[in-house]
Amino acid sequence: MNVAQTNTFGLGTTGNNRRIETTMSLEFVGVIDPINPKIETPQEVRDRVLEAFEFKPLEILGTTDDCGFSPFGDDLSTARETAFAKIRSRVQGTVLAADQLK
Repeated sequence: MNVAQTNTFGLGTTGNNRRIETTMSLEFVGVIDPINPKIETPQEVRDRVLEAFEFKPLEILGTTDDCGFSPFGDDLSTARETAFAKIRSRVQGTVLAADQLK
């Protein structure tokens, strides 16, 4: 499970000048391995999210893939359907974890 940190920004205006201010820090947990052709189940994803929740509060936690699906652009060894199935599992597993943490 990989964790990456990012900031979200809100645009505000002060007179004629625009400013960017940090509103929140989010941390994304890699819960899908895009290189492995095995499709994770939503339950596996849920368990990874719940494990991350032991270390980070839910308010700043987001899910993502371990390193993105861009290698699939020119890699014909992994079917596009596999990538979309993995994304569906990530979304469904994240919802399962959120429901359990309510």
